[in-house]
Amino acid sequence: MKKYGALSLCVLAMLVFPFSGAADSLYDAVRERGVVRIGSGTTVPPLNYIDEKGEWTGFDIDISSALVKSLGKLMGREIKLERVAVNNKTRVAFLANRRIDITISSMSHTRSRDRQIDYAEPPYLWSGKIFYAKKGRFRSTIDICGRRVAVTQGSNAYIAGQEYLKELGCNRELKIRSFQTNAECFLALKQGKVDAYIQDTPI
Repeated sequence: MKKYGALSLCVLAMLVFPFSGAADSLYDAVRERGVVRIGSGTTVPPLNYIDEKGEWTGFDIDISSALVKSLGKLMGREIKLERVAVNNKTRVAFLANRRIDITISSMSHTRSRDRQIDYAEPPYLWSGKIFYAKKGRFRSTIDICGRRVAVTQGSNAYIAGQEYLKELGCNRELKIRSFQTNAECFLALKQGKVDAYIQDTPI
């Protein structure tokens, strides 16, 4: 299956975009309430995390703050920011049920997601995926063929990994083990519960 293959490190994914048109558009709703609800992750530093002071921090967070200022100027009124914590599983679902207006998150742009949400132009793109394993565990990437591989829930990084392995001649499917966070994936790798871990390269 053909994919877009570009990682949007900060994607403004909107159900109703652009901010104009129908009376019930997202633009009108945000302008009327004076609040924009933005979903961001909290476990992927330096993109998004909660710092030692308990404050939202990271690239995604900076972008959302700048976006709100721009919206205020565009709408001619003060717009407040309501931050909502999301993860790989909830970031699209929260958009679909209107719990949030926008999500700013590291998210690959795929055809399946295109059926549910709209994407704004990302600040930059990245398509790389990387396998992690204990040092000396494998001599080459093909040795991961058919092995136990950790991924974060909601991530599609393993699809690209499986396709790459097939290009190398692998005819066995990866044994996927999903975990809530990147930290849990690394812990599973450290404890020997999986043989490798795959994720988007910047993360």
